[in-house]
Amino acid sequence: MKKIFKTGGGGILFAALIFALVGCPIGDDNGYVTAKDVDWKNYTTSSDRAFMVRNNTSKNLVAFKGNLMQSNILGGIPNNSNGHGIKKNTTLLSQTGDFPMILITEEDYISNKSNLAALDQTPFTRIYVYYNTQGDNDIVYDISSRLGGNKIIEIGNNSNSLNVEIRLGGINGETIGYAPAGKNITKLYVNDGDFDLFPVFKRYNNVRDVVETIYPKATTGRAWFKPLAFDESTNTVYFNVSEAMEGLSTLTSGVAWLSIQNSTAGAIHLVKGNTIVREAGVSYFNSSQSKTFPIEMPGVPGSTSTFASSVTLSEYKVGPNANEVPIKTTDGNTTFTLEADKLYVVTVTGDVNRGDLAAVIDLGQTTEAPLDDLPDVTL
Repeated sequence: MKKIFKTGGGGILFAALIFALVGCPIGDDNGYVTAKDVDWKNYTTSSDRAFMVRNNTSKNLVAFKGNLMQSNILGGIPNNSNGHGIKKNTTLLSQTGDFPMILITEEDYISNKSNLAALDQTPFTRIYVYYNTQGDNDIVYDISSRLGGNKIIEIGNNSNSLNVEIRLGGINGETIGYAPAGKNITKLYVNDGDFDLFPVFKRYNNVRDVVETIYPKATTGRAWFKPLAFDESTNTVYFNVSEAMEGLSTLTSGVAWLSIQNSTAGAIHLVKGNTIVREAGVSYFNSSQSKTFPIEMPGVPGSTSTFASSVTLSEYKVGPNANEVPIKTTDGNTTFTLEADKLYVVTVTGDVNRGDLAAVIDLGQTTEAPLDDLPDVTL
């Protein structure tokens, strides 16, 4: 930095000295940070990074895995960073699984370094993360620009097993926070304005090896949501997600499921158009295994809270890389329609080396959506 500053006595101090006096070193390409014991490096290669975070706020943030402990720091995320790579920490991220990523501001970290647990009820936000040790590391988690104000949304989640994401403005809106199962109060610090909060329940189903996304449905058939507003006279609003739990009794609202049974001689994956479908970076599943994929219903035009009752799919294929075959109905059609809240089975047979690979979906054979343990989530 070339710029200089003059003191009242005419002396010249370089900017580097100014920053040294206030304890703010010049970062390389990550802006100005004071928490020098936190790793602020942007890990850009797939072999080095675990996942990426897009920080749309004006705050430098420190990320933790699961609990606010010094040993659980994942790294620092500079403000206004676009796809900042978090290091693949082989100690913290040694196993496949889901966890809450807790984010606090750099200022709060410095002020509470000796007692980080004091911030347990007042972090900047929490984000639901599913990390797969064999993944391709291209996942990007977003931190909303609506966060960071002095208004507080308190989220209560007394569910036994379901975590909840709070999405803003619609069923496919940006996530502004995450409340883990069994957490009585999770505080989200937001700016003034109107909020339509859409709770979306998340759970890793280790039997099916899929992260289940469960939308509660209102009695009107729309996705359940909570409208609220902050003005000069309102500083804190409490939202208990038990209000939305009743909507889970009508299943998911907006999701169908494809259960693909692999009866071939090798591993296969699902391809949508030209895009390989991955769960946390992994696409293949082996012979004699099955994998269940959620298929989201499109929204109704002009509505943020209404799902279509069905979706028509085409160009869905399965098989090993570059040798996929289209999914066909029993009538041989490659375009087919799925209804919300139903599970459809795709049976894949043959051997790619014999050239007889085939994938068949029987639209006449369906079951209810695979949410068999929902009774366990009662409060």
